[in-house]
Amino acid sequence: SMGAYLVGWVAARHPERVLSLTYACQSPLLTTEDNSSEEVRIFEKAVKEGKDMGPYVRYTASTVGISLTAAEASKAASNAFKGKDVEALSAAALSFPALAVKPDDLKNCKVPLLFVYGGLEPERLKQRVKSLCALLGRGEIVEIARANHGTTISNPKFSSALLAFLSRNS
Repeated sequence: SMGAYLVGWVAARHPERVLSLTYACQSPLLTTEDNSSEEVRIFEKAVKEGKDMGPYVRYTASTVGISLTAAEASKAASNAFKGKDVEALSAAALSFPALAVKPDDLKNCKVPLLFVYGGLEPERLKQRVKSLCALLGRGEIVEIARANHGTTISNPKFSSALLAFLSRNS
């Protein structure tokens, strides 16, 4: 999903290098949006305090209507972040606002677009994708039922959608 920000940046700044675009579970950041993120702030705070990532997991779960206790979130975070460099992830997340692109620059990249996300993704993401497709005047959207941010790309329907898109656009 973080790759969507990078892909959007490349598409806006170097459209001649792009043949098609696929966004999985995210969309590019636009300069016309508020790109300050409560999610990033909570993540960074947890990293700086050196505690577990439970508050971050609890917050992100709440954005899709899942209520976790502090203990449940802590256990989920322990599993999700085991062996990962959370300081590096935090540093990467803090760079996101610098990857925001002007909508007009993104419009200049006229290649085919595919957005794939899970049906359990936050409504704000689904709306951002639909708004971006309307703004650009193009874009295919594939929503994978009962998939979430963590399971969408491992779902066979993701691979099928991607292969079909690439077959039509290569």
